[in-house]
Amino acid sequence: MEISGGPRDFLLIAVWTMLVQGSLARSYIGQLFEAVANNPQWFAGQPTIVCGDFNSNKIWDDMRKTGNHSTVVSALEKHSLASAYHHFFSESQGLETQPTYYFWHHKDRGYHIDYVFLPNEWASQIKTVELGTHAAWSKLSDHVPLCVDVTVRAS
Repeated sequence: MEISGGPRDFLLIAVWTMLVQGSLARSYIGQLFEAVANNPQWFAGQPTIVCGDFNSNKIWDDMRKTGNHSTVVSALEKHSLASAYHHFFSESQGLETQPTYYFWHHKDRGYHIDYVFLPNEWASQIKTVELGTHAAWSKLSDHVPLCVDVTVRAS
């Protein structure tokens, strides 16, 4: 979706990866792997943000031979995108200290599976990255919000 009217126009790629019946390779992060690989035009010419529920984390990389989480992160980095959370908190993929998802709404089953990838030059302009809390959100969703506040200069 093209977003315009602010200081910079950009392309927003909203992600919600899911199970694809009969195809583990195309399920979950495999969908995003295919989408990024098959749509280089998304990253040409305009700033692009890729964000949403990836249903993935580096900790599960060994469950896939190709198209795993680290492969997708690497592909996004090659398109000059950075994870806002990881940049802001100086944390590595797979070693996140703040969950974005709570399996079956259980506080002790938290995982980081939601992401905001934005242009590298915007990463240095992030003012804050905030995550909702389990206490505030668990009755509404098994996910918590991941909010990124970035000041982008007009081009």
